[in-house]
Amino acid sequence: RLERDGLLERVPGRGSFVRRAAAARPVGTLMSFHDQALAAGRTPRSRVLRAGVRPASPQEAAALCPGGPAQDATVVGISRVRLFDDLPIAVEHAAFPASLDALLGADLETGSLHNALRRLGLHPTLGSSVLSARTAGDDAPELGVDAATPMLVETRSIADQHGAPLEYTVSSYVAHRYALQVDFSVARGEDA
Repeated sequence: RLERDGLLERVPGRGSFVRRAAAARPVGTLMSFHDQALAAGRTPRSRVLRAGVRPASPQEAAALCPGGPAQDATVVGISRVRLFDDLPIAVEHAAFPASLDALLGADLETGSLHNALRRLGLHPTLGSSVLSARTAGDDAPELGVDAATPMLVETRSIADQHGAPLEYTVSSYVAHRYALQVDFSVARGEDA
């Protein structure tokens, strides 16, 4: 009953835990996962699934090589499971221009890719996200959840301080472990 009411979470192979409130990031703020974990008093960690230079997907090529060669485009691809402390929060598939292969030498498990970019003289400055939803599916074992678990998916593109494409990332968050906070104003109707 506690699990059904959202107060208890069972993690296969690890045990049952009191469920913490989902971490919430303000939507209008570009904050790295690493910095968000630190701000919440958590330890950011990552488990690297894949990292290397690889062919770009059509979406990655469109985001990172606008007007450039969509065919034969390559990217630095880094796929990781993102954790707060030891709790898996998301599966992240990040792509960067192939010229940024120095990122592959960065600390991909405990470090911040945004900090690594800054050390290269590139500052993530402006971003755009699209939010969608899906179930965990094949990512379930990496996240320690059931395949039918709801996921919040954020697909984002980030530009550097010069307006050049810097990052294209698809992050799939376990919905009950992560949330996005949206602040808005209410539009006045014609009758007002």
